Parts: sequence; structure tokens; C-alpha cells
Amino acid sequence: MVAEYTLNGFPLTNNATSAATNGAYVVIKPGTHILKIRYWVKDVATGTEGTITKTLSSATYDQNKYYNITANLDVKNYDGDHYYMWDAQQQYWYGYEWTRHLSGNTGQPTLNGNSSSNYAQSNSDVSRWYHEGGGSGRFDATQGCAGLPNVNEMTWYAAKGEPRWDADELWTTMGHLYKGGMWFKKKANISGFNPNTAVDGNDWRTNGGGRSWFVSQTLLDAADANNYFYLPALGCCGSGQLYSVGDYGYYWSSSAHPGGSSSAYSLYFYSGYVNVRNGNRSYGFRAEVLQ
Repeated sequence: MVAEYTLNGFPLTNNATSAATNGAYVVIKPGTHILKIRYWVKDVATGTEGTITKTLSSATYDQNKYYNITANLDVKNYDGDHYYMWDAQQQYWYGYEWTRHLSGNTGQPTLNGNSSSNYAQSNSDVSRWYHEGGGSGRFDATQGCAGLPNVNEMTWYAAKGEPRWDADELWTTMGHLYKGGMWFKKKANISGFNPNTAVDGNDWRTNGGGRSWFVSQTLLDAADANNYFYLPALGCCGSGQLYSVGDYGYYWSSSAHPGGSSSAYSLYFYSGYVNVRNGNRSYGFRAEVLQ
């Protein structure tokens, strides 16, 4: 017989076989069981807390014995190296990465509200400054944002990708724990997906546009998960300050706004909406190839 137990730090039975996990002991009935262990974790710096559930393989537990149970509590980690001004050659904090552990406020900030002055403040910082030009028609990325979805593709993800907000998925970035992000259908599963026209039939690369869409709060069924991909709410950088990690996600497209030489298109989202609009190229949004 195979039984399933959930270990929450409390005894499940009054029998004489014990399993120890993360310093807590539980008593289980001797026999063959599948153990599902739920760990409660909290980041004291960000205040984020949540659960990580691990299901162990079926095993036999004998009477009057102790078993040490270990589990890998690693959650998905996202690096801090993909914040870019639009289509810059190098990332926003190049040379001042948080992994260098620079003293004071000289390096990349890792918590919301923290800042540093060591970001590109003019085009004299050639490699980290945004790609200038355009403003009178289509203008595509050729550097750090080349290969990203264009603005038309972003509208398909937002309008037809069935975006679903997930407030519980735990993840880490720059040494801290967060949760919050959006699931989108992969483009192979979006009917009509077309890089040459937006969902309204126009080419926003040349004609411009902007719109917001509501998102679902219904979590995915496990059986459908492979048809979607997840984008964490990694926030952004502006004037050297880190904003909105865990609350908002900002992702550059490869398309500048056709009518503005200092703006470009991005997909950004929060718990209620997903948006495709133009923003200032000097912001440090994420540059990620989407599925």
C-alpha cells in the first residue's frame, strides 16, 4: 500500500517511525509511503514568504528507526545581468554588477528603493547608453535588444497569449526571494501569431500604437503548463534606482517607437493588466528572448 503524507512540522500519526526534515521531526506509520514535504520560507530583507513543496519518491520506512530526509530547496533563479537601456551594447550595471559586492552604494542595487550613481547618465558612456536614432519611421534594434520580439509580436502575447498572473510562484534574483509573475502561451500555441502585424492588423513598427489588456487570475492546470512560459516581475531600473521587483515586469521589444527618437516599445505587466506601450529608452528594462 502506498500512502501520502504532508509534513508541515507536526506529527501525522502516533506510530514509532520518525522522519526528520529541516530540524523538525514527524512520526509516520511503518510501511511504504510517498512523502510530500512543504517548507515555509521567508526572506527577511524583502518580506517575501511562501511555500516550497517537494514530493519524495516512494520508500519503505521500518518500525523504530529514524530517517534523515533532505530536499533541494532551490527555486528558479534569475540573474541581475539583463537590465538594459533600450538596445545598449552592454547591460545597465556593466562593470558594477551586484556580484562584485562593491562597498557602499557604488554597485548595482539589489533591493527595491536602493540606488547607485554608477549608471550611464549620458551618451558619453557609449556601451551602456541606449541606441539613439529613429523618430521618423521604423527603427529596429541592432545591439542588446536585437533578437527580442518586435512590438507586433508583443501584442500577440498580450492579447492572445492568455496571460495569467501568478502571485505564488517563488523565485530568486540577486540573492533575495520574491514571488509574482505572469504566464503566457508560447507563440507556437497562439493561433494567428504574426510578427509582421499586430493583433489589430496594423504594423506598429511603422504606424505606432499602444494598448492594455486584462489578465486572468486563474492558475494553470499542471497538464497545460508546457504550453506556457513564465515571466517573473523583475521590476526595472530608472535613474540608478531599482523599482517594483515582485510587482511589475518590464520587458523590452526590438522596436523603437516610429515617432519618437527617445522612446521604444516594451511589454509590461502587473497583477491586473498587461500592456504594450512605448517608454523612455533610458530605463533599465529586461532584455529577454521570449518563447
